[in-house]
Amino acid sequence: MKDKIHILKSPLFITTAEDEACHGILPKGTALYYKKTFSEGFDRFCIYVNVEGPSLQLENTPKDNFEDPLTAYPRSDKSNYLNTIKEILLSFGISRSDLVEIISNYPV
Repeated sequence: MKDKIHILKSPLFITTAEDEACHGILPKGTALYYKKTFSEGFDRFCIYVNVEGPSLQLENTPKDNFEDPLTAYPRSDKSNYLNTIKEILLSFGISRSDLVEIISNYPV
């Protein structure tokens, strides 16, 4: 299945191997480039990210080619969405007054 992609039709929540807290969201429309299917029951995809701002310091790839992938999955429970949104807002330092302004400008 080389050269296969999937375009997200709904967001996926991102976690790390260390914990299951949401660390971000892959938005609807993100292109996932298929790499491999694992017998453990998951598929590996690659995404491309443009990083703007200061240049990131690059390192040589370790000889053992260590991979530490993130995990992305859909959430269907409304309370999980609310907790995730709260985590994201807190991580950006958005105040209650900022949130009121965002919501008041949200199209109905």
